[in-house]
Amino acid sequence: MGFHLGRLVQPLEFSREAQVMIVYGTKAPRRAPEEHLQKAIIVAVSRLAPKVFVAHIPNGGGRSKTEAVRLKAAGVKRGVPDLLVILSNGDVGFIEVKAGKAKLRPEQDDFANMCVLRGTKWAMVNDLDQVKPLLEAWGEIPGKAPRIEGAAT
Repeated sequence: MGFHLGRLVQPLEFSREAQVMIVYGTKAPRRAPEEHLQKAIIVAVSRLAPKVFVAHIPNGGGRSKTEAVRLKAAGVKRGVPDLLVILSNGDVGFIEVKAGKAKLRPEQDDFANMCVLRGTKWAMVNDLDQVKPLLEAWGEIPGKAPRIEGAAT
């Protein structure tokens, strides 16, 4: 059950505990759970759907007032999701990562609604187990493509 430089050496049929150990090396960390979940999501997407491009959009985090003003002038917007996803067919989607039972902030909810109205793919993921069904729903891996609550398809 290991991987080397992003290449899977065994199939992705792991228990939840094994998935956590593969991504984290031990049990999931208590500090910065959203950051660790996001890293796990990126690893899972790259393994389950290697033709999908996924990148972090670095909008969050603490910044000085000067830095915040500079970034705002450069085009940083509140509410933009954590991950940009470009599917193999060229469609663009967004994933908002929320650890545990965290809720969307109003500006994140506004962004999600904008995506739904425009037909842009958007989903909130708060558990690693949601990645495979999401990729199925977005047509990147074969499967039943279940309806995912909160996902624009």
